[in-house]
Amino acid sequence: MKKTLVLILTTILMVSCYAFTAKAAPGKNVKLIIEGNSSRIISESYSVNTSTATGVLLEIDSMENRISLTISSSAYGSYLTGVNGETSGSKGTNSGWMIKVNGVAPSVGIDSIPINDGDTILLYFADMYAQNPVPDYSRIEEGIISFSSEDTTYDSSWNPIVSTNPVVGATVKWYTGENTFSTYTTDSNGEITIAEEELTEGFHRVAIEKYNAEGANIAIRLADDEGVTISGQSEEPQGSGEKGTIEASLVFTNHPDNLASGSAFRKAFPEPGEKFRWYTALRVEKQLFTENETFEMMTKETDEKFNSILKELITELKEKINL
Repeated sequence: MKKTLVLILTTILMVSCYAFTAKAAPGKNVKLIIEGNSSRIISESYSVNTSTATGVLLEIDSMENRISLTISSSAYGSYLTGVNGETSGSKGTNSGWMIKVNGVAPSVGIDSIPINDGDTILLYFADMYAQNPVPDYSRIEEGIISFSSEDTTYDSSWNPIVSTNPVVGATVKWYTGENTFSTYTTDSNGEITIAEEELTEGFHRVAIEKYNAEGANIAIRLADDEGVTISGQSEEPQGSGEKGTIEASLVFTNHPDNLASGSAFRKAFPEPGEKFRWYTALRVEKQLFTENETFEMMTKETDEKFNSILKELITELKEKINL
């Protein structure tokens, strides 16, 4: 399909904190990702010969029938204002097309951004102040994923102020299969807690989205391959000892408080046996259940049975001390 590029004279305010100054050479491979307001439009690699973002976008537009780009020019430079009919300002005054090159947002028009071999260009439609969620999987064993974003605001002199904030009220998709998923909503800490039965072994894709009252995207989507791998869970309980056992140990030292005739140790063991040695760690253990019973059962036993076992352990310790 033949497409026409429309040059519109307009003034667009675009704020960022990074400036590009390097020059690029022609003849290169680049990747272009275009994220519409509600879905991905394209993710493809191309061989191009131009050296600026404007040139690359025009070149790709001329060869790619799946996209139609509208580029606007102003006193501040050239800007992308439309993709496939989705135009800046259509989801509120702050909504529009943004650009990042290798994850960095420029502070200049696209005709001043150099493009190098291997670069990734991301075009995305969003609110100007959309958050860029970064998932934290450090507590995935507890089923918890947190999302935060480094957000930039500006003071009265337009000096940037960067702060890290939770991504609150976003919808998160936790994939349990290629096309099956459960949805969760991030809380005031930017966290979700995944149901235990969904923490299955293997790779789980994660997606996130959030829109404002005008329908503009305010949480930049994650990459298609974003996710986390859950390893197999061990059947053994955490901590020391074998499953279904309880153990106790005592360590005595030759501190004067222990050696004194009126000490608590002397009252309990007035005549330590000849084979007992100071600094000796005494350890005894008691098998609680058969190998077919689970460790969780032990924690549900009555205090009476538990106290009975402790008495048996103390008796065995006394026997060892009085050898």
